[in-house]
Amino acid sequence: MKTSILSAAVLAALASAPITASADVKIYGSVQAEYSVEDLNGQSSEQGVDDNGLRTHIGFKATEKLGNGMTAIALLEFQANPTGDANGLTDRQQFVGIKHEKWGFLALGTFKSPYRTAGGSKIDPFYETSLQAVNAGGMSGSTAANGSTIGHSGFVSSAIYYKSPSFMNTTIDFLISPDEKNNGAKDGNGATATQRSGDDNDYAVSVNYKTGPVWAFASYASNSIDDASNGGDGTNEDAWKLGAQISMGDHTISGQYEWIDNSDTSGTAAGINSNANGVSNFSITDGSDAEVWFLGYQFKMGNNVFVAQFGESASDNSGIDSEYMAVGMIHHFSKKTRLFAGYSETDTNSASNTGDRELWTVGLRKDF
Repeated sequence: MKTSILSAAVLAALASAPITASADVKIYGSVQAEYSVEDLNGQSSEQGVDDNGLRTHIGFKATEKLGNGMTAIALLEFQANPTGDANGLTDRQQFVGIKHEKWGFLALGTFKSPYRTAGGSKIDPFYETSLQAVNAGGMSGSTAANGSTIGHSGFVSSAIYYKSPSFMNTTIDFLISPDEKNNGAKDGNGATATQRSGDDNDYAVSVNYKTGPVWAFASYASNSIDDASNGGDGTNEDAWKLGAQISMGDHTISGQYEWIDNSDTSGTAAGINSNANGVSNFSITDGSDAEVWFLGYQFKMGNNVFVAQFGESASDNSGIDSEYMAVGMIHHFSKKTRLFAGYSETDTNSASNTGDRELWTVGLRKDF
C-alpha cells in the first residue's frame, strides 16, 4: 500500500514537471507580530501580542514569457495571523493578467486601489503596524468591515486594472469595478464587504512621476455606494489626493493632502471611523466633506531608520478635528528582517474625546 502511494506521488510529480518547467512560480509573503500597550480615553489600558496592522500574508506569483514582449502573470495572495486572532487564510490580492513591454499591464481580479498606492501606503514606513497613520487621523482608511477605491486599506474586487508603461518618468494607473458585477470590496482581513449597488462604476486613477530622489503623485477615486438605492442622497463619494516624497542623502521627507466629498464612513474607506485597535470616531462623519493631511520625516543611520510623522483630519460638517503623531525607529537586521518600536498618539476635539489614544509598541517582521 505504501509503495502504491509513493509510486502515485512520483508519477504525479513527473506528470506535472513539463507544466511547471514552462512557468516561473514565486512564493512570497511576510510574518509580523507586535507587543503593544494601548490606552483609549475612558477605557482601561490594554496590552497584548497581535498583528493589528494585518501585515501577515502569503502569496504565489506565476509568470510566463509568451514572446513578442508579452508576459502572463497570475497572483494569489492570502491573509493570515500568527497570533491566533483569526483562523485560516482569507483572500487579499488575486488576479490574472498580461504585461507588454510597450503597452503596459492589464489584469482582472482583486487589487489594491491606485488611490492606496499613490503615496499613501508607500510613504508611511509604519504602514501595516499599530503606529500607522491610516485610520489614526493622518490618512484615510477603511471602516472595520469595508474597503473601496478610496482610502489606504482594503482591496477592490471584481475589477479591471491597467498600468501604463513609463513615459517621461510618468506612469498612469487606472482601476474600474463595473457596477453590473460589483460584488463589494475586500476589507483588510480579506473579508467581502457589504455589496455596493448603484448606477455608476467605482473607479480610481493615479499619476506618478519619479525621477531620481523625487516622487510626485496625484490620485482621484469615486464610489457609488452612497446612491439613492442604498438609502443615500444619490451623490457619489469622491476623493482627491496630491503629494510628494523627496530623498536627500540620509534624509527623506514625505507629504500628502486629501480632500473627500460626501464621505460615507459606514460603507467605504474614506471615513476615519475605526481601526484595527478599536479606536472610533476620529473625525469624519457620514455625508461630510473632509480634509486629511500627512507629513513624515525619516533619517537613516546605518541599519537604523528614525521616523517622525504627523497628520490631521477634519470633518467640515461636524467641526471635529483629529491630530495624529508617531515617533519611533526601525532596525534592519537585513533587507527582509526588521525590528520596530515606537509611540503613537491621536487627539480629538470632540466633547467626549472618545477617539483619544496613546500606544506603545515593539514588533518584529520577517519578509520572504
